[in-house]
Amino acid sequence: MTASTVETASKAATGPRVKPWHLRMRSSLFLAVTLLAVTAVVTSTQFDYNIFLYNTFLLTCVGALAMNLLMGTTGLVSVGSAGFLAAGAFGGVWFDRMGLPFVACVLGGGLLAAVLGLIVSLPAIRLRGLALGLGTISVHFVVIFVVDQYQQRTPGVGVIGFNLPPLFGTTVQVQHQWAWLLLGVVLLALALVSLLGAGRTGRALRLIRDQEQIASTQAIPVTGYKMMIFAITSFLFGAQGALTGFLVGQVSSEQFTLTLAMQYLAMVMVGGLDSVWGAALGAAIFTALPFAMQHLVSAVLGAQQASLNGAKYGVIAYAVLVIAFIVGAPGGLVRLVSEGARKIQARRK
Repeated sequence: MTASTVETASKAATGPRVKPWHLRMRSSLFLAVTLLAVTAVVTSTQFDYNIFLYNTFLLTCVGALAMNLLMGTTGLVSVGSAGFLAAGAFGGVWFDRMGLPFVACVLGGGLLAAVLGLIVSLPAIRLRGLALGLGTISVHFVVIFVVDQYQQRTPGVGVIGFNLPPLFGTTVQVQHQWAWLLLGVVLLALALVSLLGAGRTGRALRLIRDQEQIASTQAIPVTGYKMMIFAITSFLFGAQGALTGFLVGQVSSEQFTLTLAMQYLAMVMVGGLDSVWGAALGAAIFTALPFAMQHLVSAVLGAQQASLNGAKYGVIAYAVLVIAFIVGAPGGLVRLVSEGARKIQARRK
């Protein structure tokens, strides 16, 4: 398989939607610089709660980048993201109880989820679209059942506590330190997703997404690429799950719901498919939305109503937002902004 063969076929299948390599890398670099600047501003404040929310966004961003690579770039729909998160989180618990260091626990949780992703990819290779999404739901139920059994057989009630992580001889326990650590993780995930989404590999993945039959005739190893993407994205979700447990200080099987899995699908749809900026914007919106809805319900209906039904109103807000973008802006927020910018430039000319 030559680069020119894949590029020619990819252009025929996807048209002008495929950005040149240098534009994709420049967009990723701009996002990295933006995140660096935002982290510097956020950590300069003294409000630990605000920094914790930002840390939650950074963690969510890892999963959003993974989902964007899986669904936006490769066209593989998965509803098993919460299961991979749970596998990574409880894998981190297991390795932590074995006395392994923080980095080994995170990598171990990611590798455990990656192995699970490879296993899932085998029967799911021949499925596409809604059938693939429905097939991955089984992963969620199997994983949640296993981790729930593990939790019930582990000393402690309701939750399993992580030890504070020693890293480079120091203990990461201040939200400011967590912000810089998680920023480093996001930048690594961003670099990996950007490299896979650019160049010959990116063209092959998009050809699989848009014209899988043509891809198979161009000597592209479709099965190998699908298995690779499942493993890599599952690893990112697993590492995110382990990091979330360390950040929060505990992990419970009840955290990993189908609603959480649907939120990651919604993130990339609202933010914009096949765009690292879309993943970041989707993560930011869906991180802030529950807290914004909580304050809105509290202001309109009272604090008691917000406490009782705030989460329900948040789910309604998710649904309304997704429907609005599917109907009004199917390309997501990134395409909406880019089209608006082009119209403004055209009017000025």
